[in-house]
Amino acid sequence: MASYFNNKNDKNGSENIGGGAGFTHLLEGTKVKGKIESKSDIRIDGHVDGEIICDGKLILGNKGSLSVNLETHEVTIDGMYKGDVKAKRQLIVGERGVIEGNVNTPSLIIKQGAKINGQVTMPKSNKEVLKQ
Repeated sequence: MASYFNNKNDKNGSENIGGGAGFTHLLEGTKVKGKIESKSDIRIDGHVDGEIICDGKLILGNKGSLSVNLETHEVTIDGMYKGDVKAKRQLIVGERGVIEGNVNTPSLIIKQGAKINGQVTMPKSNKEVLKQ
């Protein structure tokens, strides 16, 4: 059973993560296989296997995991990520975050305890991220 919601506030009344029209939250225990395309922000605390294209910000919570190729504007990884990441604006790897794959972003923040096992490419602009 898929557990998610897409609105301005999460079920606990918290404001959305990007300040836009809403966001999608995949809760812990949720598993998705396939392609996700979103114009708004996404928070993942479950598991996704496939591909994600997000025009907003993506947050992978510390209990979440992704086995995907990801293209987004901004991403924060606090869980387990397998695949290639293209972040047009910025990638933040939190202290519990693990990336097994290649990274392409003009801005990278790696917190103490984080791990990246792959090639990191840092182009001068977000337009160069899309070309590679």
